Amino acid sequence: MKTLKTGYEYLFCFFYNSVNKVKGNILVQFKALFMVLGLEILFISSFFCYGIDIFKFDVPQKPNTLFILMFIVPLVGLKLWFFERNENWKAYLLEFNALPEQRQKKWKLIMRAIVFFVIANFIFSFYLMSQIDWKQYR
Repeated sequence: MKTLKTGYEYLFCFFYNSVNKVKGNILVQFKALFMVLGLEILFISSFFCYGIDIFKFDVPQKPNTLFILMFIVPLVGLKLWFFERNENWKAYLLEFNALPEQRQKKWKLIMRAIVFFVIANFIFSFYLMSQIDWKQYR
């Protein structure tokens, strides 16, 4: 569990350092949190696509607002609690930047692989959805 929490913190630091490369960039922390949130939404959405394809869930014609809020509000709340409470993100960033260069490179490679996997997984789930005969759902 500690490794998962550390990886989550380093994912934020990876995005923070990526966004912060441009001088004079504002709202860097917000952008990094938004990128982590977007990655999580892609990850969850791919499982919904797999559920539609594999388990033949009913596909609603119009998404229910309550259904969407049921997933997004807890994700945003978790981000705010995990990073904003007592400004924990500063401690995570200092810890990540204090690592030796070799370990930073290792973690950056791991974070790039995770981002690639999540995006590729999302694209593959949409590819599987494109193979469905949608005429049976009308």
